[in-house]
Formats: sequence, C-alpha cells, structure tokens
Amino acid sequence: MVPHCNLRALAAGALVAAALAVPASAATCTASPAWPVAEPAAARAVVDLVNRHRAGLGLRRLSVSPTLTTAAEWKARHLAAYDYFEHDDPAEGGLPAQSWAQRITACGFPPAGGQIGENIAFGQPTAQEVFDAWLASPGHRENLERTEFAVIGVGAARGPGGRWTWAQDFGSIVDAGPGGGSGPSGSATVTLARGLAVGADGRLRLTLSRRALVRVVVVPAGCRTSGCTRRVAQRLAAGRRSVALPGVTSLPTGRHRVRVAVTAGGRTERTTLSLRVVRG
Repeated sequence: MVPHCNLRALAAGALVAAALAVPASAATCTASPAWPVAEPAAARAVVDLVNRHRAGLGLRRLSVSPTLTTAAEWKARHLAAYDYFEHDDPAEGGLPAQSWAQRITACGFPPAGGQIGENIAFGQPTAQEVFDAWLASPGHRENLERTEFAVIGVGAARGPGGRWTWAQDFGSIVDAGPGGGSGPSGSATVTLARGLAVGADGRLRLTLSRRALVRVVVVPAGCRTSGCTRRVAQRLAAGRRSVALPGVTSLPTGRHRVRVAVTAGGRTERTTLSLRVVRG
C-alpha cells in the first residue's frame, strides 16, 4: 500500500497492488441513515470525466462496479458526517476502525481482487473541480490512468454547511456485485493500445501491449457517409508502432475525426481522436 498526500480541500490517493485477505468480521459496509445522503448525479459526472480522459489517452473505459460504488459512497458519506480526511476509516458512530482496503472488501469487492486504488477529496463543489484537482496531483493521476484498472466506483456527499466530500475506488477485475449476474456491457475489454498521438508527419503513433490488428478511419470535417471516409488496416507487432493516416496530406484545414480500433485476442478497443490540420 502506497498512500499519497493528504491535503485537506485538495485530494488524497492510495494504491494497493496485492491480493486482499481481510476477515469479514473485522470490517463493515453498513452506513447510518443519519449520515449525509449520497449525491449520485455528481458521482456519475465524475465517472464520465474519468472515462473521457482515459479515452483521450487510448486507455480502456472503466466499467461501473456496484461494490466499489457502495464503498465509495460509504466513504464520502462518512467523511461528510465526521469531518475528517484520511483513507482509513476511524471508529466513529459506534463502528469499528478499519482500513480502506477492508472497507472495499466488506462492501463486496472480491477479496482476491488484485489491484485496488482510492482517491478522496474534500471541498470541491463540482465534479469538474474535483476531477481537475485529482488530475493535477501525480499520485492521484496515476490512479486515474492506471492501465490495470478495469472498474470504478464514485461517491459524493455534502456535509454540514454544504461542504462536498468525494471518494473514488478502482479495481483491476470486473465484479458483478452482490447477488451475482453479469458485469456491465463492454467491461471485458483489455488494454491493447496505450498512448495514442498523431505527429506532424501525419502518422498515428501508439504502443501495443501485444500483436494486434489496427484499423484507422479518417472522417473529414463535414463527412456524413462512408463514401467520404479514408481507411487503413494494418497488423502490427507489440511495441511502439505508427500507422500512416490515409489521405491526411490532402485534408483541408480544420478539425477532423480519426476513429481507431485495435483488435487482439478476439477483443477490440475503440477510441476517437480529434485531428486539427493547420497550414501556414
């Protein structure tokens, strides 16, 4: 476990990379109805911001985990109720003290769940502001961009005086949550492409974790049908690679779209980039 900074009104993050083994009797996920209520709309806005940011980097979309959402909501409400700022949960309201990892397990995330992470924050009144605060801190940004993570849960609450508290938990395996069932649609993707960028030479640069089929579609500004798109498909080995964007030298100035699909092992990751063409 590697805790990061604990700055009140900014953010805090932590990460554990080992499998968890916590006795169920030592932890709790039972929230008190007397605590400030969760703010699910604000939490969903944070999830959207995280996934838009990850898509821009060519990283997999994080599926929403019901168990991590429960753990994050518990934490945000507990922070708001008892006015403290740390990852581990102190003994308050008649509940035992527990570590943040114990709480995540008690809320139902698999005890052998691989890697988990947590960011918390205090004081930011909007989803955009708390996301920006996390992104500006290297430790918290690492959690937001970690390639091993597959799922996320976010909680938000407002304590006395309207003070906002935030928590987001991450996990490396897709869980179905209490009661079983299948995971969210599209949650079984793997990270194949890491860090997409288009250079001034009109080549798309990417790093592949394994051999893959890379399909690129350039959609010029104003293009509304498949007849005006420009396509290329290449099989590339693992490592740092580049693909020449088809027809990029003839694109007019302005903003165009580039759709990228990377397929390996029967799974496909997709992302869309914005390409701005400027000619002096």
